[in-house]
Amino acid sequence: MYRSSVIRVLETGYLDETRSAALECKRILEAHGYKLAKQLDVEPIMSNLKDAIYTLTRETGLVVILGGTGLLSQDISPEALLSIIDKRATGLEVAMIHSALKHDPGLALYRCTAGTILNSVVLCIPGFVESVSWLLEPILDSLKVLIDQLNQEDG
Repeated sequence: MYRSSVIRVLETGYLDETRSAALECKRILEAHGYKLAKQLDVEPIMSNLKDAIYTLTRETGLVVILGGTGLLSQDISPEALLSIIDKRATGLEVAMIHSALKHDPGLALYRCTAGTILNSVVLCIPGFVESVSWLLEPILDSLKVLIDQLNQEDG
């Protein structure tokens, strides 16, 4: 079983949506063999978000950030992640976006970001309940191989 965690970004006007998205995310993660070890709700403040991401990467192999991916001023999740990742995973980003756009072209207005921090994978995705499966389903099984490789490097 792979340990995972979820960060729900508390964006004004999207609290109910991201609450439902977090539940859907947990369901999908568990269906793919990931145990949800922790869920945090974080205000869209750069230092708070960066601290939460970094802390959870010490505890779990996969961190999923829900929300804060649009183009408004409070949408800072990709910037927070990009400022602390070791390696960016553009292939994961493309796979998630490609899958989601087949279902909803409007998701082109949102940003997916992925990367590694030491031996953890971090994904930043829009916090819409209907898009969580479109974004995560295509990559979750492949991520296990990467997480295993990252842990072998560490050990």
